[in-house]
Amino acid sequence: MTGHDWRTDVLDLAGVTDKEAFMDRCASGLRLPEYFGRNWDALDECLGDPSWWPEQDAAGWRVSVRGWQEYAARHPHDWTIAEQIFADAMSGSGEGTPPVEIVLE
Repeated sequence: MTGHDWRTDVLDLAGVTDKEAFMDRCASGLRLPEYFGRNWDALDECLGDPSWWPEQDAAGWRVSVRGWQEYAARHPHDWTIAEQIFADAMSGSGEGTPPVEIVLE
């Protein structure tokens, strides 16, 4: 991987019906570190701090979120939290932090 490549992941939420499954899917789909605590604060920290990335020279991180509509309909409060975490990650946490793009498909 060169410094111009972006880390890319797909977060497929199809069939996810509860928060536990949502966090499990985030852990696997986003290739989060082993220490990921499977809660909202941990998700916010992992998306906002790229220091754990194996691809340290990545220019940024692109995440495509698929199949999210069912989860959002069943758990609107949790989905609002997830959307805020996604927005915070895309706004960046400071200078020198690679950009994050999260697209809801």
